[in-house]
Amino acid sequence: MSVDWYFATLLLVFFASCFWSIDSVYSFQRASSVALLYASSFWTFWYYADRHGEAALIRLLLTTISLLLLANLSISWFIADPFIAGRFRGFFENPNNIGIIASIAGPLALIQWLNSRRFIDAAFGCFIAANLALSGNRSAALAILIVISLISIRYFLKTPSRGFFAVAGLALAVSLFAQTSFFEETILREATLDSASDRSEFWALAQLYTERRPELGHGFGTDIIIHDYYGISLTDRGLRGAGVMSSYYGLAVQIGKPITILFLASVIYFVASNLVFKIRFFNIYALSSIILGGLIVAIFEPVLFSAGNAFLYLYMIVFMLTARRLHYGKIGIRSVHTSKAARMREPTDPRPLCRLPLSEASS
Repeated sequence: MSVDWYFATLLLVFFASCFWSIDSVYSFQRASSVALLYASSFWTFWYYADRHGEAALIRLLLTTISLLLLANLSISWFIADPFIAGRFRGFFENPNNIGIIASIAGPLALIQWLNSRRFIDAAFGCFIAANLALSGNRSAALAILIVISLISIRYFLKTPSRGFFAVAGLALAVSLFAQTSFFEETILREATLDSASDRSEFWALAQLYTERRPELGHGFGTDIIIHDYYGISLTDRGLRGAGVMSSYYGLAVQIGKPITILFLASVIYFVASNLVFKIRFFNIYALSSIILGGLIVAIFEPVLFSAGNAFLYLYMIVFMLTARRLHYGKIGIRSVHTSKAARMREPTDPRPLCRLPLSEASS
């Protein structure tokens, strides 16, 4: 498939960067982990979705994440220091880790609930939303707001009556929440808006590093160790964070500006084309909205190509589900036979797709 060639090319660049990396062994290890990540998401989980259904895969992921976040809301109060700088982290090292997980899992729970109307999916969404609100992660909150807005607009286009109430309800809820002291103190944090919580200083350092090696960068994965390479102490500067606190700056530091621009252009084109030309296919549109939300989070967090983090794992699975639906729609496959059931409609049965017609459910 074309998507396989795309990722194979990326992996080739990542492994090739080991030859000019500031730490070849480290770059090779990071590139190998991304190769494993790609194999597990685009091959193993693709096969799982074919065999058991896309809904079963998403529910399995949401169940695991929701149990983790439910434990974070309860058990962490007794076995860890749940707050740091006034923000809830539970037993996570950083409150932002909660946000980056929620930015993908939250919209997935919404899609699952819209498809099934099951109470358990709504409960999953509540667990995720509670953790996100307490963590005060602004980038994740912004991303989720945009994703939900896009899905609500899509609902408005398909069913104007329901869509109107969805959009109006969303606007009312956001406006009321924005008036609370909790929003102002925990999420808005106006004093840190100008510097994006000191991220502007990280970005200035990233620009300095990129200017040193603009064409090929410092080697894949080296955004995490780049400060030590140039002898810069974040502690002495009063900074706290990982890498250069942006996936885009981080990727430019790792593999240079030209490849970074090509990568971003290709992903943005993929998302934009789906949102415009696949708007009548609800699940493709909704999954593409989540990918867009992830790109927004990536502006402020070093999550893309930081192999091993929970965000990227979920993000790759969402990317896989989108590519899978597009592929099956393109080649005209509507059903997959399994050994456990006589017949399963794929990518999903038309009934859970928000009561959309069969022509839409087919892809």
